[in-house]
Amino acid sequence: MPNGMEMIRIDQVLADWSEDSKIDKILVDETALVIACRHQKYLDIQMRAKRQLRELKANRTKLIRKTPEYIAHAELLAETEDIVEACEKIIYSINQMSFTIGSIVKWRMWSQGSVDGL
Repeated sequence: MPNGMEMIRIDQVLADWSEDSKIDKILVDETALVIACRHQKYLDIQMRAKRQLRELKANRTKLIRKTPEYIAHAELLAETEDIVEACEKIIYSINQMSFTIGSIVKWRMWSQGSVDGL
C-alpha cells in the first residue's frame, strides 16, 4: 500500500452504503439529519481513493510487467478506480436523498389532511 495509507476496499464501501442508504420510515427526520455526515463520509473515501489512485499510477512504471507484483498492482489500481466511481454514484444518491425525504414528509402531511405545510 502506498505511503502506509489505509487500504480502501470496494466490498467495504458497498457494504457501508448498503446500510447508509436506508431511510427509516418512522424516523424520517433523523435520517434527514445524518445526510451531511453521510456525504462527508463518502467524500472522504472518494478523496482518499483518488489520492491512492494517483500514487498507484505513479508507481506503475516501476514494476516489471507480468510479474505477480505487477498483476497485484494492476488489480489494486482497477479496484481503486471502481471505488472512485462508486463514491461518485453514492454521493449523487445522497444528494437526491434530501428530495426523497422531502417528498415523504409532504406525502405524510397530505395523507393526514394537513395541506398548510405544502
